[in-house]
Amino acid sequence: MERSELQKVAHYKAEAEMYLHGRPQIEIAAALGISLNTVKRDLKLIQAGWLEKAQADFDKKKSQELARIDWLEQEAVGAWFESKKESTVTAVKSLTGDRTQRESSIKKVKRTGNPDYLATIQWCIEARCKIFGFYAPIKFSATELDKKIEELLAAEKLASETAIRDSELASDQLQ
Repeated sequence: MERSELQKVAHYKAEAEMYLHGRPQIEIAAALGISLNTVKRDLKLIQAGWLEKAQADFDKKKSQELARIDWLEQEAVGAWFESKKESTVTAVKSLTGDRTQRESSIKKVKRTGNPDYLATIQWCIEARCKIFGFYAPIKFSATELDKKIEELLAAEKLASETAIRDSELASDQLQ
């Protein structure tokens, strides 16, 4: 018996819910009055849809983050160039005596630019490279990994011994 589109949609929803609750496919088929092969075929379609939606959501989120990084970088570039422009300093001096006189001077100062903006630009480039996967994973051999673990453990032990010694010194000084 051929199912109508409305029945298919209702079955897909019920099948997905039962599947997510861990019910066996044979029980799903019996509950809905459809064949086991129909349930298997429907679940393949449902899972493909989930995967497609997850990929679309991931791609959308990735695009949004890239757009935010692009905007931040544009702002930082603009601010960098603005921070390099000459600045004008105006000074007004009032002289009092028989007559009040005003003296003003204008001084132009050449600026080197704020390096914080360059750091932001660098961060944007690195973040974009990470999103695109340009950085290769770091690979360690088993011996290198063991050595790294030993170094970390030794550093942690030293830090805890130092903290204990410092707290003992502090308590001795309080007494």
